[in-house]
Amino acid sequence: MSTTLYQFPISHYCEKARWALDYKGVQYQIKNLLPGLHMKPLKHLCNDTTVPVLSMGGKHVQNSDRIIDFLDEQIAARPLTPLDASMREQAHAWEKLAAEQIGDPLRLYFYHFLLEHPRAVIDRFTQNGPWYGRLFYAIAYPKVSQRIRYGYKITAQTAAQAKQMVENSILKLEQHLQHQPFLAGDTFSRADLSACALLSPLVQPLSGKTGRTPFLPEAIIEFQQHYRDSLVFDWVSRIYKTYRKPM
Repeated sequence: MSTTLYQFPISHYCEKARWALDYKGVQYQIKNLLPGLHMKPLKHLCNDTTVPVLSMGGKHVQNSDRIIDFLDEQIAARPLTPLDASMREQAHAWEKLAAEQIGDPLRLYFYHFLLEHPRAVIDRFTQNGPWYGRLFYAIAYPKVSQRIRYGYKITAQTAAQAKQMVENSILKLEQHLQHQPFLAGDTFSRADLSACALLSPLVQPLSGKTGRTPFLPEAIIEFQQHYRDSLVFDWVSRIYKTYRKPM
């Protein structure tokens, strides 16, 4: 059965989908798309143009949450969704918080600073992608950058608000993790996977395994350093080490 994940390498939501696929033991191919040119190929698969999209067994599943649902439906082994109704509700609640109060605002905050450094963004956008990626961005980067800022409503004010939202969410995680090692019940679940994957741009748990450290603006480095010795950084690193298949 042919399985392909359509993604942006830079996306932490795509990292969430990759992690789920690896955890479930699925053999799959990755199709890296170029932001700005990704809409046309995705329209042949889905109604929307957001990534990730999983093509598996003739079905196309969009959105990292739905991809986990689909994988648990198709593969009973190593479930990511708790079977207990109460724990399942908790897992979905944490997953929702991770998306709305960590994933989305952290993306906005990072883009606010990264977009000022075209080479750093282009390196991330074109990683293992089509050969013509750098040629495209050499011409189109100003327009692509402008559209990203407009689409995500990125301003200095919204970036400051996003940072505060992430900080509040980290505090919620720390308060919970002081009492137990997982977010929903006593085993690893989609809640832990989601929170850790969406915090990965901040924590950079895989940076030492790639052989290089991608450039980050000073404001983001300072944000990282503020939490370097925190409970959440240690927790994300431990969860990655224990449950994330090496890339």
